[in-house]
Amino acid sequence: MSDLVIHKAAPFDGRMVAPPSKYHTHRALILASLANGESHITGTSESLDNLATLRCLSLLGTRFERVQDGYKVRGGPYQTPEDVLDVGNSGSTIHFLLALASTTPGAVIFTGDASIRSRPQRPYVEALNRWGIEAWSTRGDGRPPS
Repeated sequence: MSDLVIHKAAPFDGRMVAPPSKYHTHRALILASLANGESHITGTSESLDNLATLRCLSLLGTRFERVQDGYKVRGGPYQTPEDVLDVGNSGSTIHFLLALASTTPGAVIFTGDASIRSRPQRPYVEALNRWGIEAWSTRGDGRPPS
């Protein structure tokens, strides 16, 4: 039989910074885009998915300024984008922004890379329709357009 012995450690003080999370960064960028005024986000992930969210939110009228440790974000009501929202390969971006795009005064069109365009979004489109938001797929099966 072996023993497990635990000795009391002396008190210590320290600081740990968690690595950036792309999931938290998506949420922080989106929440800041919805807020009136200026927000400061630090410790962001620079993943391709997060950059897709940033690009799409910029087209919806959110202003971003890159600062040393993150972004200054100027949010407010979304505007109808002048271009298609290309989410790249980010499923998180399209899933988060499908519903939020309904707050623009006009139509919003989403697309993405071949992988995104092959993924049906029908459950999301149907949910939006049940909530009274007019959403459809031009391809008829819920997939984003090419």
